Amino acid sequence: NFGHSLILNVEIADLIKTRMPVTLWLTVPAMLLSIIFGVVIGIVCATHRGSFLDQFLTVLMTAMNGIPIFWIGIMLIYLFGVQLKLLPLMGFSSPADGVKDYLLHAAMPIFIMTFGPLSSIARQVRTNMLEVINQDYIRTSKAFGLSTWKIRYKYALKNSLIPVITLIALQVRSIVGGSLLAE
Repeated sequence: NFGHSLILNVEIADLIKTRMPVTLWLTVPAMLLSIIFGVVIGIVCATHRGSFLDQFLTVLMTAMNGIPIFWIGIMLIYLFGVQLKLLPLMGFSSPADGVKDYLLHAAMPIFIMTFGPLSSIARQVRTNMLEVINQDYIRTSKAFGLSTWKIRYKYALKNSLIPVITLIALQVRSIVGGSLLAE
C-alpha cells in the first residue's frame, strides 16, 4: 500500500502501474546502449593507449560524465526539435502503437540517459583493461605465441569486465533517476 495521492486523488500504486512501462521503455534501451558502447569505447581506448583516438575518447568521456543531463536535454531539444524539426518535442508512443513513432519519440530521451553511464563504463573498462594487460599471465600468453586477438578478447577482456559488472549495477540507479529529468 503506497497510499493515496492528495494532488491527483488516485492511488499511488495505480500511478506506478500506468507510468512504469514508459520508464522501462526508456531505461532498458538506454542501459543496453550504455553497456555496449561503453565496453567498445573502453576496449578501443585500452588497445590504442596513448594514441590520438585514446586521448580524444578519454576527454570526450570525461566531459560527458560532467555535463548535467538537463543541459544536454535542453540543447538537444533546441537543436533537433526546434531548429532542425527532426524529432518531436514531447510525448511518448509505445512500441505497440508503432515502432517508427516509438523510435522518434524515444530517441532523444534514450540518447540523453546513456551519457553518464556510458562514460563511466568506458572509463572503467579502459582502466581495467590496461591493468589486466600488464599482468603476468598476459605476458606468458604472448610468450606462448597466442594471437593478439585471443589474448585481448578471451583473456584480458573477460577478466577486466568483472569489476565493470558491479559498476553497471550501480549505474541502473542513475539511469532510473535520470529518466525523471529525461522524461
